[in-house]
Parts: sequence; C-alpha cells; structure tokens
Amino acid sequence: MIITSLSQFRTKFVGKVFTLRELEEITGADLSEWKIYYALSRKLALESFASGRANYIWLQKLLCAASGSYWAYGGQGKKHPDFYMGADRCETKSYDLAAAYDALVFVAASSFFASNCKVQPHKRLLEESPDQAKRYLFEHSYDCNDYYLLTSTRNLNCNFEDLEMIFVKTDTLKECLDPKSHYKKVDMSELRKRVTRL
Repeated sequence: MIITSLSQFRTKFVGKVFTLRELEEITGADLSEWKIYYALSRKLALESFASGRANYIWLQKLLCAASGSYWAYGGQGKKHPDFYMGADRCETKSYDLAAAYDALVFVAASSFFASNCKVQPHKRLLEESPDQAKRYLFEHSYDCNDYYLLTSTRNLNCNFEDLEMIFVKTDTLKECLDPKSHYKKVDMSELRKRVTRL
C-alpha cells in the first residue's frame, strides 16, 4: 500500500527500522536518478563518496526524495533543522552499519563535536556543574528537534537499497543517551530495544 498522507507516514515509520528500499516502495518515490548518482559516485570518487562531511547535503536530499516529500529539506545551519516533517523539526545523524548494534554513536549537535564552538563552554560547565552542562547540551541539541533519523551512511559501505534508517521521537533518543559520554552519544543497543523492524 502506498502512503497517501502525512498521518499515515508518521504511523508507518516513527519508531521503526527500515531500509531505503522499503522507504522507496512504501512511498512510491522514484529514485532511479539517485541510484545512478550513487553508483557513479561510488565508482569514480570513492574517497569523496565515503566522506560524511562531503556528502551530508546530497544524502539529506536523497532521503527527502525517498520519503515521497513527507520529509522536506531544511538546511545546515542554526535557523533550520536538517529536514522537516510537516512543521516538525528533524535531525539526521549517521552511524556505520558494521557497528550498528552495540556502538555508541555521536548524536549531539555538531557544535559539540571535536573542537567546534560549544565544546569549550561545555567542558567548563562539566567542571563546574554536570547538571548545568547537561542542560546546556540538551538546550542546544535535543530540545531543538522533534525527531531523529539515524542512517547507516557514515562510511557508505553498503548497497544503495540496503541503507538502513532508524526514525524516532527525540524523547525515545533521550532515553538511550549514554551518561558516560556526557549524553553526546546514543547507545545503539538500547535504542534498538525501543524500535521495531518495519
């Protein structure tokens, strides 16, 4: 059955694990040009193809196309989330399919990664008050989004149709955050206990 409304889309995909093939089939999306792009990029520029930083925009646009436009591209900045589902704000994070079941995956805002702009203020807060540090992290990460889409696109080491996705409400993601990572990472084994296969 092809999805025909946003309400049906939410019911079908929220709290589920599914592949790009399943998303395409259920929404009726035509991804024929995307399949060609994926294959050619993989063949002609493998190093660039496997770089998450080099690919996040086209990957997000691919996922939105696969959704049958129930997901709409947002942007990569402070004003817009990665994508929208209706009026809801949604964030995309990647993981490696090879370590998808027991890994800790970074899901906080990118400003908290490596030496980005919120790392030092967060570190200072951790020294002063772990509770304040947690509130700061949540305010600038999870509280900004209604849903999270985790995708097996970190290294793009699988076939096009086999790209895996986990789509959850932010509250579900929060339940699975790893305290030892200061809540920057999600425990995939815990998250998978809270979702079902499509």
